[in-house]
Amino acid sequence: GFVKKDNFTFSSIMQNYIKYKSFCGDNTDGFEKYLHLQLNDISNKELISTLVSYLMEIFVNVKTHARVNENKNQFKDTEIFTSGYYNENKNYIRFSISNNGKTFMSAINDSLNYIFNYDFEYIEWALKKKNTSKKNVPGGLGLYMLNELVKLSNGELIILSGKGYYHLSYSNKINDFTINVKDFSTSFPGTTVTVKLPLDLIPSGERINNSMSFNALSILEGVI
Repeated sequence: GFVKKDNFTFSSIMQNYIKYKSFCGDNTDGFEKYLHLQLNDISNKELISTLVSYLMEIFVNVKTHARVNENKNQFKDTEIFTSGYYNENKNYIRFSISNNGKTFMSAINDSLNYIFNYDFEYIEWALKKKNTSKKNVPGGLGLYMLNELVKLSNGELIILSGKGYYHLSYSNKINDFTINVKDFSTSFPGTTVTVKLPLDLIPSGERINNSMSFNALSILEGVI
C-alpha cells in the first residue's frame, strides 16, 4: 500500500511485509480474514491463531471508541489503519495499528477528568493494571496485558498518542527493559500502537480470555 514499484526496485522491497490496509471499525470479519491471509507465511499455524487472537483484540469495539463524532467521521467509513512486517529469518513480527479517534489524554479526561502535566503520563497511567476509565464494567487489563506480552517475548512496544510518546524495548538482558517517555512539540491526531514480537518466545496456543475485557480501542485510546 505504501510502496509503489515505480519508486523501488523489487530487491529493495521487504519480503513478507504485512500489507497496508484501512478498515471501517464495523468490519471485524474483514480484519480477521486479512490477518490470516497476511500471516500465512508463518509455518506454525497454532501460533498464527494466537497472534490473531491478540491482534483482533486491538480492533474490537473500534466503532464505539474511535469515532469522536458518531454521525460524522473525517475519513467516512475508514478509521483503522494497519500495516506490518514478518521477518522470517529472525522470526519476529512487527505490527502497527492506528486510529483517527481520541487520544489517551482526551479519552481519560472525558471520562474521569484526570489532569496530568504531560500527554505521556496518560499513557503510563493506562499501562497500569486495573486503571480504567470505564464506568460500571470491568476493565483495566487490555493495555497492561499487551505490555506484559511484549515483556514475555522480549519484544518492543511503541505508543504515540497526541503529543505523548512511550517506548518499551528489550535491552538484551533477561528481564531488563528500557522505557523512554516524552511529549513532542506537535500532536498526532489520534493514536498509533506498534508492537515487535519475537515469535519463538510467544506461548503458542495461549488465547486471550475475552472475559478479561481486553479490547482494541481500549488499547488505542486508553479507554481500558
